Amino acid sequence: MAGWQRGGILAERVLWIAVGVVLVVAAHLLPALVRGHGRGVRAVGTALWAACFVATCIGHGVFFILAQKHAGELRAAAVPAVMAKGRGLAEIARDRADAVTRLARTNARRCVEPCMSLRTERTAAAARVEALDIEQREAQRAEAAQDRAAAERAAAVADPVTGALTAFGVTAPRAELVTGLAFAGVLEAVACFA
Repeated sequence: MAGWQRGGILAERVLWIAVGVVLVVAAHLLPALVRGHGRGVRAVGTALWAACFVATCIGHGVFFILAQKHAGELRAAAVPAVMAKGRGLAEIARDRADAVTRLARTNARRCVEPCMSLRTERTAAAARVEALDIEQREAQRAEAAQDRAAAERAAAVADPVTGALTAFGVTAPRAELVTGLAFAGVLEAVACFA
């Protein structure tokens, strides 16, 4: 599976799989095959076995890390997406600045006698500023909801176990690498022992 994931085209995938099979078989059989031979052959066999063991663990580690990544992507896909509706905050701020300017101009104008048109204009300008304030608060709420959803998706992508290791100052990619290689090492050690 790790070979399949590592390769690009079919021929590369088949070759990666073949290399992985050879390494796994060698890591499992070399100890038994060199047991009855002399020290020189056992020393070379042990060195070769160690190299096959490490290479196999790296291949298994690739699989474990990619499996964690795929699982995280599936968890993140389950988090509902929040889509922005309406205008952005920058556009609303520009319109609000224009509306506040217009309100200030109408408030600065004076009439000697009761001017219905000026009062109407002031009321309309104040209502426009108030409507833009409401729209701005709604846009801020929507942006906060998008930020929360993005944070939930980011948390869902992280593996729960390796995510806990980040509390000890280990970066998430390093924690994933360490746990993947640890799983691979234990798996191969059990297989070689058996």
